[in-house]
Amino acid sequence: MVKAISLFVLVISFSVLVYFFIKKLPQLSNLSETTIQKRGKLFSYLWQKIISLPFIKKFSWNSTLQKILSRTRIIVLRVEKKIENYLYFLRKKTKKKENNEDAPG
Repeated sequence: MVKAISLFVLVISFSVLVYFFIKKLPQLSNLSETTIQKRGKLFSYLWQKIISLPFIKKFSWNSTLQKILSRTRIIVLRVEKKIENYLYFLRKKTKKKENNEDAPG
């Protein structure tokens, strides 16, 4: 029963969307290219204004990239040290286990 109701709601909703699309199709076809070009000019104008802001002009991608890479290197070195300690512990444990097996008992 729930599936039937869900399917019915889905079909009705899709039908309403198709109806609105068909109703608005003439207006969409009359939409001129100038409207789209004006919108493009507006975005271009806003982008130029954003780029011309003082704190954006002074922003240095180079120094930001250096900081990110430096911090990443530190994290990688820390992880490498943890792995090295864990390997040392495992080797020590394995060696101790081998020595205990070799001992007469």
